[in-house]
Amino acid sequence: MIIHAQTRFQSEKEILPTHQGNISPGVRAANWWSKTLKNPKFDNGINSIDAMVDRLLESLNTTNELLPKDNLSLFESILAVEIDMQLSINQNKTVQIKTGYRPDPILFASALDAGLPVNKMSWPWLTEMKITKDDIRVKYGYGSKYELI
Repeated sequence: MIIHAQTRFQSEKEILPTHQGNISPGVRAANWWSKTLKNPKFDNGINSIDAMVDRLLESLNTTNELLPKDNLSLFESILAVEIDMQLSINQNKTVQIKTGYRPDPILFASALDAGLPVNKMSWPWLTEMKITKDDIRVKYGYGSKYELI
């Protein structure tokens, strides 16, 4: 279930939640995605000539370095709220966000609500993030192991 944060808050200041006096898991996770979108990794684990050409074309096609900073900041805020809302609904829940070669519904809706050009953006390939109230783990690219962030 995607809750559209943009329509629920009046200002970005209201959007940024805290968690027990610290930065919330949603804010930390969303910050990782925002930074990663500026220069995504295209790793599908295949080292053939065709795969290298695919990676090259994807990197040439990306407009991510030109993403408007205000929209990227809003994306980060909307995504943070969505993650924290999902975690607050069920304290024992793990929120999972991922990309195959395109974003999952949470990332897609957050980017769309923030006014980002979702269909013209490049997303990191084969990336998964698991978020709990206690930690965030990321597997960034094919064959990667989960790392704590």
